[in-house]
Amino acid sequence: PTVGVDARFGLGVSCDGPGQGVVAPDVDLPLEGSSLIVWFNTACEGCGLATVARHYLSTTVRDRALYLADGNVYAAVGPAYEEEVIASTGRNYADGRWHMLVHTIGARGQELYLDGQRAALGIKTVAHAGAERRSIATLGYAAYADHPNYEGLIDEALLYGLQLTAEQVSGLYQAWSAFSPDDAGDGVVSSTWSRPVPLGLEGQYQ
Repeated sequence: PTVGVDARFGLGVSCDGPGQGVVAPDVDLPLEGSSLIVWFNTACEGCGLATVARHYLSTTVRDRALYLADGNVYAAVGPAYEEEVIASTGRNYADGRWHMLVHTIGARGQELYLDGQRAALGIKTVAHAGAERRSIATLGYAAYADHPNYEGLIDEALLYGLQLTAEQVSGLYQAWSAFSPDDAGDGVVSSTWSRPVPLGLEGQYQ
């Protein structure tokens, strides 16, 4: 991939086809719950976005795969023989604009959020029984997509070791959004603004 390109928050990563993904080969990801956050910008309606795999016995098993199909965002949890797939509907997210994707797995099932709003909900609470905490996270690739390799921009990719709540996801999205001060215009030298901050989470405030 090409790193250091202009992105949503300063500099990000540009992917343009095969071999362009970013791999974190040894991630400690709790079994009780986790959340993956990715800001993406693409015009590819059928590209892969991300994959997380967990170590299992002498191999690895898919924890989750995130990808686009016809502009909607899909999340597949678990290996192919026992997977659960959920997806957004009614909107094209391959529109060349920035979107925040959040996918969580935990006691509430799997949840898919886009731009701070829950788009889909499933019942699967773990990817695969017996899987380990040790995980491999790959940005810019998902085998299930029509075009497994991502084409577009990626920024602010995060993995949390807990299942974020709807309020926390909404708060993160707001924290990463531009704000309008209470007073603005010619002659204004100070103003105030406020936003709810997600409990226990960090954000970028502008």
